[in-house]
Amino acid sequence: MTDFTARRLLTVFRQAAAEVYDRRQPADLLVGQVESVSPLVVRHGAFRLPQTLLLLPGRLRGALQTGDAVALLKGEGGQRYLVLDVLEGGADG
Repeated sequence: MTDFTARRLLTVFRQAAAEVYDRRQPADLLVGQVESVSPLVVRHGAFRLPQTLLLLPGRLRGALQTGDAVALLKGEGGQRYLVLDVLEGGADG
């Protein structure tokens, strides 16, 4: 294999890996604020996340209050958000 062919092959592999990573959209850790508890709505910046997009652990059912700051894990693609826990001291910690 020539140097040119090896470099070209390496470039193709790098591009393919970058495209897979970009499409995958890995999960992100976010902070949101409970806007409403019935129905559950959490606000993250300009986004209102309705109950249909939220996954809520059993221990938090009925425990959230309006104004609570919550840790969120955004799932791949941003289609679902897991509410991890309530943050003590609010969003600013």
